[in-house]
Order: sequence, then C-alpha cells, then structure tokens
Amino acid sequence: MNLPVFSSKTSGQEPNLVGVQDEGIESPPTVLVCPMRRDLHKTSLRPHVTFADRRFVVGCDLVRPIHRRVLRLLGYLSDADSRAVIATQLGIFARED
Repeated sequence: MNLPVFSSKTSGQEPNLVGVQDEGIESPPTVLVCPMRRDLHKTSLRPHVTFADRRFVVGCDLVRPIHRRVLRLLGYLSDADSRAVIATQLGIFARED
C-alpha cells in the first residue's frame, strides 16, 4: 500500500496533502486527505513520514474532503509510512473505549 501525495498549490512541487481514501473509489467529486507539512506540530495523532528525502508530519486529526480538480499527484509514500498514516487514521475513526 502506498498512499498518494498531492499538492493543491498551482505552482511548485511542495507536497501538502496525503490521500487516505481508497484510490478505487473514483465516483465522488471529493477525496479524503490529510494535511502534510514540515512545520506541523507532532502529536500522537500526527505521524512523521518521509517524502522526497524530507521529513513531514501528517495531520491525521485534520482529515477533510477536497475537490479532485485541485489535486496534483506528486508521488507516493513508502509502504511503511502509508501503513503508519492508515493505522493512525483508523484509530481516530474507530476508537474503542
């Protein structure tokens, strides 16, 4: 599993979003994404990932839908980083008491 990394900016190659929705689900006009930034505060709900030899923090607690038209695919996270993001995301969605 390798999660897609996107930019929603019109210029540059700086990634700012990680897709956490199954890529096979193509019908909705929006995609669930989490913000990805180098300066995002690290918490237990925000794992570190590496992309293009740079370290980022993924805000799994800040998941939101964004329209597909503004997304530019920049590449994919590694399998290990993708699994860390999905495990964190699932923990947020399905937390048991």
